[in-house]
Amino acid sequence: MKKNLKRIALPLFFYLAFSSVASGQGIPGAGVNVSIQPRNPGAFQTITISLESFSTDLNQAYIKWYLNGSLQKEGRAIKTFTAETGRVGSSLTVEALIDTKNLGTITKKVTVIPAEVEIIEQADSFTPPFYKGKALASTEGGVTLIALPLFITSSGRKVSSEEVIFKWKRNGSVLFDESGLGRNFITVKVPYIKEAVVKFEVEATSPEHNLIARGTHFLQPENPQIIFYENNPLLGLIFNKALTGTRLLSKDEVVITAYPFFFDEGVINDQNTNFRWSINGRTTNPTERKRNSITLRRPEGASGISIISLSIENTKRIFESASQSLRIDLGNSNARSIQF
Repeated sequence: MKKNLKRIALPLFFYLAFSSVASGQGIPGAGVNVSIQPRNPGAFQTITISLESFSTDLNQAYIKWYLNGSLQKEGRAIKTFTAETGRVGSSLTVEALIDTKNLGTITKKVTVIPAEVEIIEQADSFTPPFYKGKALASTEGGVTLIALPLFITSSGRKVSSEEVIFKWKRNGSVLFDESGLGRNFITVKVPYIKEAVVKFEVEATSPEHNLIARGTHFLQPENPQIIFYENNPLLGLIFNKALTGTRLLSKDEVVITAYPFFFDEGVINDQNTNFRWSINGRTTNPTERKRNSITLRRPEGASGISIISLSIENTKRIFESASQSLRIDLGNSNARSIQF
């Protein structure tokens, strides 16, 4: 893993088991349907279990609701029951005992064991050293999506990713080559259109433990950015203070270094990427060994405002580009300036 990882998924999670037993008149197990909302309940989430029937009138039935074996609610026509799931791996069992007029007594049982899967995004884009934020996915760049399942068995053991089957989808279409046992990550290309959004889904299952979890992630490209910093000869790069607005050149010389956030990872040394510096609209060639830096010197007796600009373009990825400028106050300009 090259970059910081950030949690960015909406996990959808559950293990759900239905069972039914009937006694008395009618066909065993038939006559009453049971449903749960939301369909994918998570840990510590309220669920509603509902009964429905086209074979008997539930408004005339006497219904008892049990939670983990303990009677919670009873009465005529009580067709819904709410409960709260526990932590991941815990088991919650809801049982409905339905005394009907024409089908005898029917028992419906629902068991819920919450599970989770997170999708985290790791973009192959550039950020400066010690940057604590998240590397954003830029146009036409590469991104790795990683599914992290949290499956806890009834015995308390955590199920590893190698034991889980992953089924990946892109905009609803199954990615067969990327899916399979232990395939918990995929590498994809970011769309080149800023407004384009790609929907990725993963379904993680552990058949041995009857666990399933679903996650969704929306991938959208971000615009690359250029941030200027002072490269002080004594202190080095001053990353805690970005250079913006108008800066007063109070020294005879200052080195400005530009960092191209969220470009391709090798942007600074990539020969397919052009760095174009200009001063007051005129192109200039910096003398620094690194092309993302420029040295500014104040001519004797100079005053007024100079505008330093930089544009960065990737010749192979036409949508990967950015520009930035900085106003340099050489003195006596009456501008509201901040000193270097």
